Amino acid sequence: MPLKDFAVGKKFATILAGRGCVYGCSFCSIREFYSKPPGPIKRMRRPEMAVREMELLHEQLGCSIFMFQDDDFPVTYRRGAWLEEFCNCLRDAGLSERVLWKINCRPDEIEREAFLHMKKHGLFLVYLGIESGTDEGLRLMEKRTTVEINLKAATILKELGVVYDYGFMLFDPWSTFDTVAQNLDFLEDLCGDGSSPVTFCKMLPYAETKIEKQLRKEGRLIGPVGKEDYRFHDPALDSLYLLMATCFADWIGDRDGLLNLARWVRHFIAVYHRYFPISSDIRDLEEATRTLIAQSNASFIKLTKSMISLYRPVASKNIKARTAKLKKETETCHRHYRKALTEVMDALESLGERVLAISE
Repeated sequence: MPLKDFAVGKKFATILAGRGCVYGCSFCSIREFYSKPPGPIKRMRRPEMAVREMELLHEQLGCSIFMFQDDDFPVTYRRGAWLEEFCNCLRDAGLSERVLWKINCRPDEIEREAFLHMKKHGLFLVYLGIESGTDEGLRLMEKRTTVEINLKAATILKELGVVYDYGFMLFDPWSTFDTVAQNLDFLEDLCGDGSSPVTFCKMLPYAETKIEKQLRKEGRLIGPVGKEDYRFHDPALDSLYLLMATCFADWIGDRDGLLNLARWVRHFIAVYHRYFPISSDIRDLEEATRTLIAQSNASFIKLTKSMISLYRPVASKNIKARTAKLKKETETCHRHYRKALTEVMDALESLGERVLAISE
């Protein structure tokens, strides 16, 4: 079965270095899932076997982009020995200059020298499990990290020129208007520069997690089995979340929405940087992308703060009319930035086609 194109004529495949996770975040069911069968919770392949699979896919199917799907890539496994051997195997196989790879990891696993080493061997994209912008929220989630560590991790990746995406739960079962506002401030600090698009979700009570058990103990779970949800302690926060989920449904959740498009444009540029000469055209498109993402992030924050003002400290007068106006403003904003980024994407694809034609 042929592999699908990723960007600029380069094909991609998903791959695993291992499975499982040794951490115990209160909202996550991965550790519980992998604790059921006998054996270690985290099970690793030998580095040389992961690289051998990459080599075969590269030679036989022309794969150049590898998307590691590990819940937590073994950056620090065996005190970094696994990663060092993995990079050495890539070098020995002659892949370091020919492939790119993406990983998922924790912010507290990011160390400058290690990630510089990884970039030299093909790392181009990191998905960070940030999840909260407050130390209180991180303690609730049992993330064993801090706001300072999370921001430092993103800063290191920016300075190294490694693209990053992230997970973020703007709402959790114990959210207040204050914590939501603090989370928005964090998002401004994290990606107000346009380094990554704003995203958010609501923490869900996955089965057998500590969060699910606590909510069940408190009698707060609602909905059918397998689809349980909860209400916030402040009913006004339920109204805010519903409004945000409705207004940003296409922006955050749609396949062709702004979040997905913004991520895709950045990934495309990263691949282009790896394989083709850097011209003024690609630099201009890269700058346009960062500017548009920064502007759309600022618009998201501004719109969200306006939504908060509808319910805090008390519900505003003319709330229906103001809600309708905000929905329209969000739709207009989304349409504007999606159109602008689509034009950038079209220009990137056209540039890629020209470069490929020349190289052939």
